Amino acid sequence: MLIKNLVFKSTILLFLLLSFCGLNLAYSAPRKYKSAILMEAETGKILFGRSMHRKLPPASMVKMMLALIVMEKVKHDEISLSDKVKVSRHASMIGGSQVYLREGEVFTLRDMMKAIMIKSACDAAVAVAEHMSGSTKKFLVLMNKRASELKMNDTVFKTTSGLPKVQNGHSGDMSSAYDMAILARELVKYPTVLKWTKTKTDTFRNGKFILTNTNKLLKTFPELDGLKTGYYRRAGWSFTATAKKGDMRLISVVMGCPTKKTRFDKTREILNMGFKNYTKLCLVKKGDVVFENVPIIMGDKRYINGISNKNITLVVRKIDKKKIIKQKILFDKIQAPVEKGQRIGCMLIKLNKKTIAETSIIASENVNKISRFRWFVSQL
Repeated sequence: MLIKNLVFKSTILLFLLLSFCGLNLAYSAPRKYKSAILMEAETGKILFGRSMHRKLPPASMVKMMLALIVMEKVKHDEISLSDKVKVSRHASMIGGSQVYLREGEVFTLRDMMKAIMIKSACDAAVAVAEHMSGSTKKFLVLMNKRASELKMNDTVFKTTSGLPKVQNGHSGDMSSAYDMAILARELVKYPTVLKWTKTKTDTFRNGKFILTNTNKLLKTFPELDGLKTGYYRRAGWSFTATAKKGDMRLISVVMGCPTKKTRFDKTREILNMGFKNYTKLCLVKKGDVVFENVPIIMGDKRYINGISNKNITLVVRKIDKKKIIKQKILFDKIQAPVEKGQRIGCMLIKLNKKTIAETSIIASENVNKISRFRWFVSQL
């Protein structure tokens, strides 16, 4: 009997010990990423986030800022994608992922950008930065200035390529999943960039060099069309992705994944979660008539329309779609004179009795004031 009791107590103790260890192991198990975010592109609404402001090395995702500056300058006719870019000795000696540029070679800016956004070519990134500003140091000023304008407060760029750099005891580029999503949100406004980033393979140097996209998720995720991968050993594996289903475009960022496969698996998981659970609703457009035939007192027009002064587009959980309520409020006794654009009411968008958006209702046209007699006659 004593032996049985001892065995029973030992079994219980062993079970408790294993359970305790198991809980600790589960608690201390490494997360599949250090930082992540899911954002809807048009509204900027954050649908998911984990340590999204944690400052981490973005590696080659830095090149998204280079691409944004290039495309903005193309948009404003400051440069052209047909411009010729000459390779410097410095650019030809850059390591990392590259297209093996040689000093003195000349390529169009378009070809260089394809090499950067498809192959993640560091040598092409340096060559483009030098072409744009004369040196990478001067181009970095543009990169950090643009980051500041976009309120990328977690970001400091130290390179144009994303390669690791330690100088005077300081690390290289630093950013966050949130800031990379903000940057991506600007970049997806340019269809040319998405055309490059969804390209699985292309050629360079007159077909002699094959550009293979570093984004392997393109093969298995049809709706995905970008954007940029990043990796070096200390940074881990990172990926800023974007995909579009219907009229909703999502942007996901994962940073500091332990393996290449993990960054793609987690990206797929996060994007699928977003598309499965959320929907985008265009509830009213700027200029839509919200109130018809609004009566005007003492005016040379008896009625005008009340229109919305802005768009209201919301991203909501699909289960909340039918709970959205539009509450229209029209001000009483609107008297002339009325100026076009004058606020005459409002529309509140409510979910679970809470106002989640609103727009002013404004006069669609001018109304002049008339005399009491004239107005009285007009009512007959």
